Amino acid sequence: MHLSYLFLSRYSTEINDILRGMIITSLHTQEKNKLVMTLERDSENKYLEFSCDPFLIYMNLRQSFHKAGQNYTDFITESLPSQILSVKIAVGDRVIKFECREIDIYFLIRGRFSNLFFSDKSNVLDTFKNLKDDNRTKIFNELKSSFYVTNGIESITPPSIDYAEPDEVKKQYPFFSKDIYQLSPYQLNPGNIISAKSISSAIHDFASMQFSLVDDKGGKHRIVPDNWAADKNPILTGQSAINIVDELIRSSFYKSYQRDLKEKVATYLERELIKIDKSVIQISQRQSEGNRAEVYRAAGTLLLNNFSMLKKGMDHFTGADQSGNPVEIKLKNQYSPKQNVDYYFEKARDEESSFEKYSELLTNYGIKKAKIAELLDQVNSLTDQKELEKIAHKLKIKMDQGSKPKSESPGKFREYIIDDHYHLFVGKDSINNDLLTLHFAKKEDLWFHARSVPGSHVVLRVNGDYKEIPKSVIKTAAAVAAWYSKAKTAGLSPVAFTQKKYVVKKKGMEPGKVMLMKEQVILVRPEIPSNCKIVNDSII
Repeated sequence: MHLSYLFLSRYSTEINDILRGMIITSLHTQEKNKLVMTLERDSENKYLEFSCDPFLIYMNLRQSFHKAGQNYTDFITESLPSQILSVKIAVGDRVIKFECREIDIYFLIRGRFSNLFFSDKSNVLDTFKNLKDDNRTKIFNELKSSFYVTNGIESITPPSIDYAEPDEVKKQYPFFSKDIYQLSPYQLNPGNIISAKSISSAIHDFASMQFSLVDDKGGKHRIVPDNWAADKNPILTGQSAINIVDELIRSSFYKSYQRDLKEKVATYLERELIKIDKSVIQISQRQSEGNRAEVYRAAGTLLLNNFSMLKKGMDHFTGADQSGNPVEIKLKNQYSPKQNVDYYFEKARDEESSFEKYSELLTNYGIKKAKIAELLDQVNSLTDQKELEKIAHKLKIKMDQGSKPKSESPGKFREYIIDDHYHLFVGKDSINNDLLTLHFAKKEDLWFHARSVPGSHVVLRVNGDYKEIPKSVIKTAAAVAAWYSKAKTAGLSPVAFTQKKYVVKKKGMEPGKVMLMKEQVILVRPEIPSNCKIVNDSII
């Protein structure tokens, strides 16, 4: 309802009364799909936030806003500051126009195609969301040709006839959406006749009433005129259009945070159950194989008895057991003879110790699994955010309280997907490498770079335990890192990889330069393997 033409008309009228005469000092974005207009008048500051997120489109007036110290983008800086002369709405269309002395700004509301256009009165200077030139010009010409008024509701001609069905009303009044029919207190007359009086009453309510926030019983909050709220579980009443939108945004973000928190806790618990199941299967398989301590001890004894025949670099030794049967024992070629002997005796001791604990471990895993399953059922049924936060804190799950610019900008890097599941990000230059590694990558992500040659930083997104990522995926990521380096034409290239938390940049280092606190090295052929598909290769 907050995006219906009737409500937007009322909202633009209220915004016009407040913002007319204020100076736009900046337009910037620091979150995906959100743009903030900073306004000043004398010592007074206000902030108008625009959201083009298809899941929650809005225009919201805020009294305060914290601008990020970095990782933001400014728009049309050369045309600002500029004073707002008026705020208008297109007749019959959901387009809000900010008429300023030097520029015009259009907020176009079109679902996932919602956007902002910045114009110097004649030509498009920029758009918030990127558009191809021909689309941008076409849409801007349509925006310019529309007729704008400060009160869109006053431009609506009241109906003079009754209508037989909603589709007939839509032809004459396109803004009469399904929401209005469902939430309006003006019911259809017998025979489903929609009277001219009921339509006029609805229009009048949006023009003159204060507004309420109601729960539509489906868990979704809606904005309606006050006299529509009586039987709809009103959460808040008697608000201006500006204030009620602010409350809607707050409640929506609260619900979103609560939903994300529940999902994060539930996912953590489900992952723990999977880990337990894997451990139980491994232990059960080991139990079924029997205690191998004597096998390892016999191997160690055989090696010890033939110690003079062992040499470093051997990968196996063939001898005879007590019955004279040939026995082949695998050796670690990097170990000395003594280390190989010690290795098998150590394995025998570990096997005896572990086998004694298998039954106890299975019992403990069973108890732990039952507790986690019970907690998961509790989490899935919880609606109290504080209880969810207590559980998250107990499980040491960190929950972001707000969006961070670094996690909202994958489009700034080349993006690939491996095996249709694992996301891989590739830096484009030295500065972009720093942005990828220092601001976008999470500490548990895997970081790759071709060894000893210039090249792109490459980050493999890790959701969970990186040790669970298949070796084939790590090899693919390393091959991509080698491809985007000076070793691209080499037959084989060594690639260093580690978790991002072990990648550091000291003060004074050149752009793109980092240090590794620990690393592993893998030898790969530089290429983009067939299981690695490009997702994005353009800068947003």
